[in-house]
Amino acid sequence: MKRNFYDCAERQVNPKYFDGHVTIKEVFDEKNSQDQEVYFVEFSNGALTTIHYHETEQILIPYYGKGILGKLKVNDILNFEVDDIELNLLNEGDIVAIPSDVLHFHGALPNQNFTHIAFRKLIDYEFKNNEKISYLTQTRWIYDFISDKLGNVDSNIINPELQNISNKVHTSIKSYISKL
Repeated sequence: MKRNFYDCAERQVNPKYFDGHVTIKEVFDEKNSQDQEVYFVEFSNGALTTIHYHETEQILIPYYGKGILGKLKVNDILNFEVDDIELNLLNEGDIVAIPSDVLHFHGALPNQNFTHIAFRKLIDYEFKNNEKISYLTQTRWIYDFISDKLGNVDSNIINPELQNISNKVHTSIKSYISKL
């Protein structure tokens, strides 16, 4: 099947999962692919994903601009420090593989636009009672982690925690860029 990402439908973006303006074009997903999802993602003016992980490996290919990838070196989502973030620049021509279940974020450098193509295995398999069972893989977002950890779905309680984490991410990026 041939697709052109400029003509693909936009996916509705959940603002809880992004920091800034992001446009996502659905190239391949469960509606038109048997086991891959591919998205064309545009981050405007320093926009980023929030911290998240995928149940399968994700491949990112920068297409336009300069971006950043951050990985958390610890698994405590509510109590990490700025120094617990490992950062890497994403330049056109780079290809990055992010292992499954690794807490990370990615997007544009401050005040810049950045676009990447994201690939991820849509379907995975597990064995139960010697039977192979397929399932749609998921992405878990920091908003949901905070809600689970606090045992609350009230955005008035979750948003201050989310803002605190966002501040740490932006501080880490600014510090990293100042050393370049």
